[in-house]
Amino acid sequence: MRHQQSAAFAADAYARCTLTPGVCYGTAGMGITDSVTGINQAWLANSPVIGLFGMHHWDGGRRGVLQEAYPGRILDSITKSTVEIDDGNLIPLHLHRAFRDCMAYPPGPVALSFTMGALGPMVRGEKALLGDMSPGDVAMPSSAEADPSAIKKVVQLLMKAERPVIVAGEGVHWAQAGPELQELVELLQIPLHMRRTARGSVTEDHPLAFGGAYRSEVWRSADVMLIIGLRLGWLEWYGLPPAWPPDAKRIVVHESATDGWSPLPTEAFIVGNPRLVLRQMLDAARPMLKRAR
Repeated sequence: MRHQQSAAFAADAYARCTLTPGVCYGTAGMGITDSVTGINQAWLANSPVIGLFGMHHWDGGRRGVLQEAYPGRILDSITKSTVEIDDGNLIPLHLHRAFRDCMAYPPGPVALSFTMGALGPMVRGEKALLGDMSPGDVAMPSSAEADPSAIKKVVQLLMKAERPVIVAGEGVHWAQAGPELQELVELLQIPLHMRRTARGSVTEDHPLAFGGAYRSEVWRSADVMLIIGLRLGWLEWYGLPPAWPPDAKRIVVHESATDGWSPLPTEAFIVGNPRLVLRQMLDAARPMLKRAR
């Protein structure tokens, strides 16, 4: 990259497009501060970015050492974690953990910084390296399905509704749940609105998809809303009326119990991977539809 700031933005874009960690690096001092905006954007977009940064000698702190800066203090509020490493033998351990943590839901950036001491020659040799193993030797956490009884309740709510609406968010993108989402929308003939990185999970010219300009007109009279993979933030008016229908029954599906929660009434709250939960809903809905016919 021509500039360290561009590297952070490129890592964010790579992570969003490939659904795998994007890695950027920068020197001590200005390499860290140049990357702040890109790292912050990755934080807001739930992008699994790993930032690798240099750092001054610890014993040079507050002594006028070259390019003195403290990554942990600068990046702590916009990363899942920041680690400052002074022992080169710990690098494999923290690097493996960074690749796991940045992808664990909700995904997000992780920063590692290495002092001049950590980047120097190994004093104790390769046998002293901690966590030095092949990435394939460590299993990633498996995704979770939902309680079948909760799935049945949700599907029944959607099928009995007169004016249901589905609202999909970033969790659908990270779970690669677009095909399952489209299948459910078409099976139950429910209008769909996609937010943020979920946009494009189902083609936006799909006859059941509608955009933000028509949102209030479509869902003002909704009686049931399935909110899947969406964190209700400022851009969603925190899920509050008048932007959202005050009397609609809400169903929430989210992979994070914390990010999916909001202080609003809900009929059901399912914690699970959107792709797996949608598959469960499809499996439950098909026999119900046959019986209804």
